[in-house]
Amino acid sequence: GSNTQVLTADSAQALGLKWAAPAAGVSLSADNTWTGLQTFTHVAEAGAGGKLEHLNTYTFSGDTTTSQEFTGLSYNLATVYSRIIVVFRGQITGAGNINLFINETVTGGSYNFDILLQDSTVVSGINVINQNKCEIIPAELADAGRYVWCTAEIKYGSDSTVFIINWNGGATSEGLLSGSCLNVSGSGSTLDAIGIDIDANAFEGNSMIDVYGERY
Repeated sequence: GSNTQVLTADSAQALGLKWAAPAAGVSLSADNTWTGLQTFTHVAEAGAGGKLEHLNTYTFSGDTTTSQEFTGLSYNLATVYSRIIVVFRGQITGAGNINLFINETVTGGSYNFDILLQDSTVVSGINVINQNKCEIIPAELADAGRYVWCTAEIKYGSDSTVFIINWNGGATSEGLLSGSCLNVSGSGSTLDAIGIDIDANAFEGNSMIDVYGERY
């Protein structure tokens, strides 16, 4: 071939290949500038809003809120979304378990979960069976005024009664944690409510919850 040509598949050729100029590509040079709001869509999901979709957000406006729930949802984790991702970050007014609950009110669930946490130099585990809520940050790490954060992944367990939750997070100057959970009171693969709750005290203003969906 000539300089700058590449081998290209061509079924009309005896050997199935030929030398040709490379196909024109699309590039962004150093002189291009994006301004304003730009939307980038995953090609395979062009008709469905992209591979990763921002679904909900909530910002606590004051220092007295103890719970926030997104209701009226219809996220099918068997056919539309491969997982739902909940991101929480903020401060709390006092120690208390921070919990995640799905498909029911704060007191209507049934969760089995394990937490591995590190507080300073001490590593310990928490195992809880049949609780109303899933503790994603236990009071052992959540002291008054601490900044806390947690990312939780919700997936369908291919069972009409089970959603699987995995998470990790922590609190400033207190420690880190990771955990997994089964919600054993579900019905079908549709996620129709997601909530964050604290057992005692409250979230401080400007604490935030974001919910994302990853499509198949």
